[in-house]
This record gives sequence, structure tokens and C-alpha cells, in this order.
Amino acid sequence: MLDIITKTPAGVTAVLSRGGKAVAVEVGSRTREEAKERVTRRFPGEVTAEGRSAAGRQLREYFAGKRRAFDIECELEGLGPFQRKALLTAAAKAPFGRTMTYGELAKAAGSPRAARAVGQAMASNPVGIIIPCHRIVGADGLGGYSGAGGTATKKALLAFEGAAAERTARPLSGGPRRKTPRPAKPR
Repeated sequence: MLDIITKTPAGVTAVLSRGGKAVAVEVGSRTREEAKERVTRRFPGEVTAEGRSAAGRQLREYFAGKRRAFDIECELEGLGPFQRKALLTAAAKAPFGRTMTYGELAKAAGSPRAARAVGQAMASNPVGIIIPCHRIVGADGLGGYSGAGGTATKKALLAFEGAAAERTARPLSGGPRRKTPRPAKPR
């Protein structure tokens, strides 16, 4: 079932559900048609009906400011073990309104040297927002975003949550603000 949410701060959002589980979330589209086409392209033959779903209800609550975490089950088929672990760690460790770096997430997932692999796992996230890959940022800036609208969508989601796109505000630790380190002076 495809559920399309048109009024969000990050553009049109579509969620595909199967058997009560979220299978795909597409955020940042400009129109309903674009959102539907993006999901249909990723999951050919799966979009057989449109309507309301449990995942769509939770996303509507999120965008209405009434939900900060999701309790809908997600299908993560086609992902490798590390990708699954990184995504599930992000869901557990990156709360609403906070960011963490790819490196911090790699460390939390038990692989402290795997920041790039974490970035690749975030790019493969089929259920963005529900698993909050938008909250994972680079150590020296925003990082990427694979959804429609790219980093503009990521910035819109972080702004909606009150999190800074850069690591200069509201770090995951809740500790003091820290500025992005300056590059070392050449010797």
C-alpha cells in the first residue's frame, strides 16, 4: 500500500508498506506523482493501491510535531549485515533533534574505523525518517543525503527537528557546543 503525505516541511513524502511493515520512504519530492514514481521505480509491481497505512499515520504524527520516535516495523531486505547494524544503531542512538557523525555511529555500531561504510549504509537506507539517516552528519559538515532534493531535504528535516545541519549546535552528547575544527596550518 502506498501512502502519500503532501504537507511536510521537506516536500511530498510517500511510504510503501507491506504486511504492516514499512518497506520504503521517499521524502523530498515536489509532487505526488514524483513521489509515487520514485517508489514505483525502486519497487516495480509493489504499488498496487494507495491509501492510509500505520507507517503513514506515524509519519503524519511526526510532521505534525506529535511524534519524535517510530515504533513501526521496517523491512530491510537486500541489505548486508553491517548496513542493517548501522541503520538499526542509527534508529536507536540518534534521537529527535540531535545529530551524530558517521564516525560516532561507526563507533556505536562496534566498528570505530568504518565511518565511510556507515555513510554508504545511510545512503542505502530504504526507510529514511523512520530510520533517521538525516541525523547522521559528517565530522566537518552536513554529509550527503540520497533522497529527493538531496542535502536540501536533509537540511529541511534537521531544521524541522531543531537540529543544526552543522556540528556546531546540539551535539548528540548534549554537552557543550563545539565548533567544527579548523584545518591545520601548513608547516
